[in-house]
Amino acid sequence: MEEIFPKIQELMPPGTRWALFNQRGEKIHSELAPEIEELASKLVRAGAEVWDIGDYQVKGLEGGRKILAFKISRNCILVMDSLEKERVLLLAARQAQKICPEIPEAPPKAAEPLPPPDVLFELALSYRSPEDALKDVGPSPKARALVLSLARPQNFSQITEALKKAWVDITQEEVASLIRELEAKGVIRRRPRRSLAPFEEI
Repeated sequence: MEEIFPKIQELMPPGTRWALFNQRGEKIHSELAPEIEELASKLVRAGAEVWDIGDYQVKGLEGGRKILAFKISRNCILVMDSLEKERVLLLAARQAQKICPEIPEAPPKAAEPLPPPDVLFELALSYRSPEDALKDVGPSPKARALVLSLARPQNFSQITEALKKAWVDITQEEVASLIRELEAKGVIRRRPRRSLAPFEEI
C-alpha cells in the first residue's frame, strides 16, 4: 500500500493536504494537520459505511478551505484539505481511485445504538428550509431525502417512517449513520423534546 502514496501525492493540487482512511475512520496514511485529521476521521466514521464507491462529502472550513472525503474503493476513503475548487479536487480523487488497491476488510465493529426516542432532530439554524440545506448535503440521494423530511423537528422513528413513505430503501442502521454524518457536517442538530414550545409538541 505504501508504494502508492507518492503517486497520490503527485495527483494533489498545489497546497492540498490529504489522507487515506478506512471506512471506520481509522488512519491508513495522513499528511493532514492533527486537528483536520480528527475532523476528517469523524466525517468518515459518520457516513462512509453507507456511501457507495464514488460518493463524496464536502465540509467547509474557515478561510475558504474545505475538506472533501471521497470513497475511492470499497473500504478506502481519500480525504483532501484544500482551497481548490470542488471540481478540481474531484478530478484528483477520481485519478487516485484508478491507482488505489483494495485494503483488507476491517473486522466488524459493534453496532452503534440507535438515537433515543426523546431526541428530536432539526435543521441547523443557519438554514431557512430543507431545500436551502441541500447545498451542503452532498450527492447522496438518501441523505438528501432525509434532510427534506425535516420540514419540522422529527425523532428517529419519524424520520425512518418518512423515508419509507417516500419509497427510500433504507435500514434503521443506515438512517442512524446518516443522522450522525449530517450532524458532523453541521447540517442538522438535535434538541431534547423538553426544549420545545407546547405548540411544537408532536
